[in-house]
Amino acid sequence: MRFPTASEREKRAQLLELIDQGLISVTLDARRPGVQVPAQLAKNPALVLNLSRNFHLDILEFEPLVIKANLSFGGVRFLCVLPYEAIYLASGSGKQLFFFNDAPQEIKSKYQQLYLQMQAQQSKQVQASQTKPSSQPSEEPQESDDEAPDIAPAKLDIQPKAPAVEADEADAEMDDEDDEDEADEDKLDGEEDDAEEESDEDSTPWPPKGKPHLRLV
Repeated sequence: MRFPTASEREKRAQLLELIDQGLISVTLDARRPGVQVPAQLAKNPALVLNLSRNFHLDILEFEPLVIKANLSFGGVRFLCVLPYEAIYLASGSGKQLFFFNDAPQEIKSKYQQLYLQMQAQQSKQVQASQTKPSSQPSEEPQESDDEAPDIAPAKLDIQPKAPAVEADEADAEMDDEDDEDEADEDKLDGEEDDAEEESDEDSTPWPPKGKPHLRLV
């Protein structure tokens, strides 16, 4: 028996976090060595299995190298063994994790372009997080609380954080108000209220409804 790799330990921790929140679906390549599933499913490169603590399974164990679960297939119980290295997609509680490096070749070929786009977006977000504090040193103590929840460099979260956007808009509005003439304050305040109402109507929520929260791992 070998020791788990850093990738397997991280994946195990992420799957445990998801299943603690409810039902999860894992997608795996059933052809990988060490996978044990019913014979009719053993050649499926995209086998989807549901796992939940609410199933009250006799066996549901997240071991260092594999997941063991006594699942039901057509009313017949089967002890499944799912190595972490065979699992390349997991979803639950509105989140999805895509382990691209563990995906089978046919899946990699299909989603190669998406993977490259996600990598590029991750790189841009990391660079932005590194340059933003130096460009606004005087405001760093005020904005640190809003920026704390930003994604970690090791993962991609394509859902931008709303508080950071709202903070930038608030700063812009304060700068405009400081430059206004006090003599026309009442009139301009009314115009600003109209402008704010229009901007609220035109703004589009992010992410758009129906899109999953996807992270690249």
